[in-house]
Amino acid sequence: MFGHRKFVLLLALLLAVGLLLVGCGGAGGKEQSSSQEKSPGEKESSENKPTITLRLGHVTQTSHPYHLAMEKFAEVAAEKSGGRIQVQIYPARQLGGDREMFEMVQSGSLDMNLMPTATLGGFTPVMVGLQLPWLIENYDILEKVFLGEPAQKLFDALEKEVNVKPLGLIEAGFRHFVNTKRPINKVEDLKGLKFRAVQSPLILDIQKALGISPTPMPYGEIYSSLQTGVIDGSDLEIASVWTEKFYEVAEYISISSHISFPAVLVMNTDKWNSLSPEDQNILEEAAREATIFNIQNVKEFNEEALRKVQEKGMKVNKIEDLSSFKAAVQPVYDKYTAQHPIIKEFVEDVLKLKGEK
Repeated sequence: MFGHRKFVLLLALLLAVGLLLVGCGGAGGKEQSSSQEKSPGEKESSENKPTITLRLGHVTQTSHPYHLAMEKFAEVAAEKSGGRIQVQIYPARQLGGDREMFEMVQSGSLDMNLMPTATLGGFTPVMVGLQLPWLIENYDILEKVFLGEPAQKLFDALEKEVNVKPLGLIEAGFRHFVNTKRPINKVEDLKGLKFRAVQSPLILDIQKALGISPTPMPYGEIYSSLQTGVIDGSDLEIASVWTEKFYEVAEYISISSHISFPAVLVMNTDKWNSLSPEDQNILEEAAREATIFNIQNVKEFNEEALRKVQEKGMKVNKIEDLSSFKAAVQPVYDKYTAQHPIIKEFVEDVLKLKGEK
């Protein structure tokens, strides 16, 4: 009997200890769960933020430096946002020409457009300094302009003038004289040649100053117009001569590097303002990385394209003495630097970078 009572007491004691341990364990588990609970800010992870899809249009082929840079932009935006920001690219005039797409961005029916600054000159003069002839003459200066204060000043002015958000500059390469008639060695060789002109007051003025007969037309009509003799030539970067197969309908390239051919990546202002500061920062970083990628890529691309078009039979000559050409376009400088304060300031900034001021 005594032994039985002793056994019951022992069993009760063990049961009490067990309950105590379970209670402590439960309390410890509860405290751990509480410490792992996320704060409201932490709960809103990138997985819970909405996906943003941006539609971006441009006119060039998928092998062109413009498109390659836009692919880089889309890639970096997706990477930095954890896949939330998706940029859908519509190349090769799928959504229209440059002017049409820029107007779509202004109206909000298209989110983004890579707009050549030459065509943009038909909307506002603030960016035309980028294409004053022989102002930016090499890729070293071009990089300092695109990634530095000179470009930012232009962006600020552009945003005020045409109500779009500029994000970065992308280069197609320096332009040269391409034609069906003859090699160009002196300014007199251009006299009377019918060249396609971008619908830009600056480009028209440059061509007239050089003795060219300008014929404004969309980019997409150059090939057929060269083929049928509507025009004799066009100033083109070698990348376009290759990707658009202009070597099939034009025989001569005279290396002049008279203008660079940049485009500005622009976004609809309302769309931009609808984004969080974090996402705006991601897009600005993606645009900058695309510009850095583009500057290296476009130089190599144009060098390789020159080799390829020569293999296709194009005759290439380098203009050795540019003095007569530069003298002919001096009135263009005088006209445009007097037209808008930002153009004069831009020219001065570039001359300082070149050590000429």
